[in-house]
Amino acid sequence: MKRSLLITGATGMLGRELVPLFLKKNNFDIYLLLHQHSKTLDKKKLLNNLYQVIPTKNLEKKLHLLIGDISKPTLGISKKDRVKITKVITDIIHAAALTRFDLKIEEIRKINVKGTKNVINFAKHC
Repeated sequence: MKRSLLITGATGMLGRELVPLFLKKNNFDIYLLLHQHSKTLDKKKLLNNLYQVIPTKNLEKKLHLLIGDISKPTLGISKKDRVKITKVITDIIHAAALTRFDLKIEEIRKINVKGTKNVINFAKHC
């Protein structure tokens, strides 16, 4: 059975290490939840520049980019995408977090606590 993995925080410190590892596994389609303000929404640029992986048609085929925001209900994913991916996602790695300590605690809680609750609630529908 082909598995589909959703990764939050895919462009962060932990995500940059995890994504290339899962790209090497043939039995995974990978869905990356990217913030709407993400600078890179191009698969080839992500693979080449961020993950330092040589883009191939096979890798591009198994990599799916989603725009969202973990601080929002349903992760800010469009209804169209949500209906599609909740049917196929088999695994989730939640690696999104704020790690800056110069922010207000409310801002940090919005992502690190509320965001985690939102990911858990989303997972219940997969």
